[in-house]
Amino acid sequence: MKEMPSPPDAACRCLGPADLDEFGCLCTDAERACRAWARDGLVQPMTEEQRGWAVAEIRSMGDVVQQPESFDGWSDAALADAVLCAWLDYAEEMARRR
Repeated sequence: MKEMPSPPDAACRCLGPADLDEFGCLCTDAERACRAWARDGLVQPMTEEQRGWAVAEIRSMGDVVQQPESFDGWSDAALADAVLCAWLDYAEEMARRR
């Protein structure tokens, strides 16, 4: 996984407030941003560089993840959700191979 270029500030969505206070957020900046775009959107749209990063992340998962021919016309929310799904699919596939 490469780092997202200039990730926007986004709140943690993986933990509830009590757990967040106790443990802190475990997500990367990229994961927090993708969760925000995918779940309830960020006011700040993805830049072309961030969209390119998202497509590269999905493509880097290879045949473990369904690969559409193009991501043209995909909303920021759909593209961010596809990144999160690709990460999950990849992790599950690697676990099955163990």
